[in-house]
Amino acid sequence: KTIGKFSLEIFIFHHYFFLADHGNAVLVLVPGYPKCNVVVTALLLLLVARTTHNLTVILSAMMFPADDDNKSIRSLATFFVTVLGFYCLAFTFNAVDLVGPATVTVGIILLGILLYKAIIDATWTEYKNVGRQLAGVEENESVIAEVSPPIIGALVVMVLGISWYIVSVAGASGGGHPPLPKLCENYVNDGMWVPVTACSEYQRGHDTRDLDMGAYYRDCDLDGSGGAALHWGWKRTKPNLKCQFRSRNTVEMRNKLSHRMVVFIGDEMVRNLFHALCRLLGDTEAGMYDSSEAVHSEINKVFGTIRMEYKWAPLAYEQVAKMKDIRMKGNAGLKGPDLIVVGGGALDRLHVWATDEDQESLNVAVQNLAKELDFSSATATVWCTPTTVNTPALNTDEKRNQMNEMAVSEVRKMYAELDVESSANFVLEGPAYTMGRVSESYDGRLYPRPVYDVGIQIIANGLDWLLPSSSGTTTTDTMMEEENGTFDPPATGVLSHPYFGLMMLLFGSIGLFFFDGYLGFSYLSSLLVRIISSSSYYSSTEEEQPETNFLDEAYGLYHQRLKLPAMRESKKRSKNSGNNRMNTTQEDSDLLSLLENDSLTRDGSGRSSNGSRRRSNKR
Repeated sequence: KTIGKFSLEIFIFHHYFFLADHGNAVLVLVPGYPKCNVVVTALLLLLVARTTHNLTVILSAMMFPADDDNKSIRSLATFFVTVLGFYCLAFTFNAVDLVGPATVTVGIILLGILLYKAIIDATWTEYKNVGRQLAGVEENESVIAEVSPPIIGALVVMVLGISWYIVSVAGASGGGHPPLPKLCENYVNDGMWVPVTACSEYQRGHDTRDLDMGAYYRDCDLDGSGGAALHWGWKRTKPNLKCQFRSRNTVEMRNKLSHRMVVFIGDEMVRNLFHALCRLLGDTEAGMYDSSEAVHSEINKVFGTIRMEYKWAPLAYEQVAKMKDIRMKGNAGLKGPDLIVVGGGALDRLHVWATDEDQESLNVAVQNLAKELDFSSATATVWCTPTTVNTPALNTDEKRNQMNEMAVSEVRKMYAELDVESSANFVLEGPAYTMGRVSESYDGRLYPRPVYDVGIQIIANGLDWLLPSSSGTTTTDTMMEEENGTFDPPATGVLSHPYFGLMMLLFGSIGLFFFDGYLGFSYLSSLLVRIISSSSYYSSTEEEQPETNFLDEAYGLYHQRLKLPAMRESKKRSKNSGNNRMNTTQEDSDLLSLLENDSLTRDGSGRSSNGSRRRSNKR
C-alpha cells in the first residue's frame, strides 16, 4: 500500500536506474556484488520516488487549491506553457548543437531558480502576508533570506549532478550482450589460465549424486589445488569500458559468420586455429589426431552459408603470395573473403635466418606482408603472433638453437617494428593464451586443442567490431570515424521519443493533479452518466441532478455523518437547495444505518460503563 502511493514515480524513474545507456546497461554502485547492487539501487529508486511523490503532493496542493478554481486554472495554464517552453528550448539547443553536460547543468540551475521564484510568488507571498498581519510585523525579508535558497539549490544540483556523473561513468555495466566497442581490443588478449578445482564441496556433491563417483585418483590438497583443471579467463576491466568478454557459443558464431567467407593462411598454429573455429561451428571432430591426413594440405569446409578455407603458407613470402592471389581475384570481380586470419614467424626464424642475405630477404617479405594486410581495407584481417615455445621439448639441436623462445621473441619484435601488427585490424597475441600451458607443448610449438579454442574465443570477441552485424549499432564507417577521431556519437535518448514523452507527461499530470487513476477517462464516463441519467431517470431541475463528482460521491456521506467539513460539491448543493439534507439511495441508507448502529453501540457501552462506575461509587 505504501509503495503503491508512489508507483507512478517508480515507473518513471526505474528507466534511469535499471535501463541506463538506452537499455544496454545497469547502474553499478557496488562493483563485484550484483545482489547487493540491486538492493542498494532499488532502495535509492524508492527514496527518489517517495521524495518526488511528496513534493508533487505539496506542490499540487499549493498550486491547485481546492477552494480556488481560478487559481487552479491559472496554475494549470502556466504549467502547460512552462512545459511547452522547456520543449522549445530543448529543440532550439539541439538545433544549434549546444546540447551537452555543461549546457544541461546551467539550464537546469537557471530554470530551477526561475521555477522556485514563480512558486514562491504564487504561493508563499499570500501566506507570508497573512502571518505578518496576525503577528503585527511589517518588516520585509532580508536579501540573504531571498537569495540563499536558490544558491543552496544550485549547489545541491551541481553536487548531485557531478556525483551521478561519476557513478554512471565508473559503474555503468552492460546488460544483456551488446556488441563490444573497438576500444576493447586493448584488453581482449589480457587474460590467464586459472585452476578450477574439482575438490570443492559443490563439485564433489555433484559428482557423487549425478555421476556416481566414489573416489578420485588424486587426493585434494589442503589448499584445494589437487585435481584442478585449467580454464581461461579474461581479466576484469572497468565497468564503464563495457568490455564484457565472454565465451561465444555455436549459435552466436553461426549467426555472426552467416553468408561470410573466412580464410586462414599460415603454419600449423594457424591450422589449429582453423580447426578450433570448425569445432566452434559444430564440427566436434575437427583437428582430431589423424596420421592419414596430409599435414601440409589445404582444407575447405562449408557450414551452411559459411565458407571456410585454410591455405598452407608457413613462411612470410608464401603468405604474401597467398594474399596477392586473393587480392587479384577481388580485382577480377570475384567475391573475396570477409575475414583473413594470417599467422607465422616461428619457421621463418628456423629456415630464413642463417645468413645476412636470408635476413634481408625476410625483411623484404615482412614489409610486403604488412602492405598486403593494409591493402585489404575492405576485408577484416587478423595477425596471429607465434605462440610461446617450449624450448626443452624441441626435438633437434637446430630447433633448440634457431627456434627457441628467445629467438622467436626477436621475430615477434621484428614483425611489430615492420608494421605488420599495425597494418592488421586485429592482433591475436600467441603468448597471451599459451603462457600458462607451456609445459603441455609436446613438440615445443603445438599445444592441446583447448588452448587453440581459447585463441578462437579471443578472435570471436574481436569480431564484434571486425565484422559488425547489420542490425547492430557498430558499422564499418563508425570504426573508420573512431580511428580518424571524427566519430560523432548518436543523439541522446535513442529509446525516447519527444512526442510520446509529452503524451506521457500529460497523462501523468492528469493522474497527479486531478486524482484520477484512469488518466481522465473516469471524467469522460462521468459526463456520459450525467447525460444518460438526466435524460432517462431525472427531471431537469438542478436539485435532482445525479451526482457526477466521484470524490464527493464516495466520501460526501461520511463527511456529513462524522461531522467533517462538507465537500465542495455538497456545499454548492446545500446553498442551492437551502438545506443540508442529502438525497440518499437505498445503499446510502444502509451505510448510514451501519454507522448509526456503530455509534449507538459505542454510546451505549460508554453509558453502561459510566453507570457501573457511579453504582460502584455509591457503594
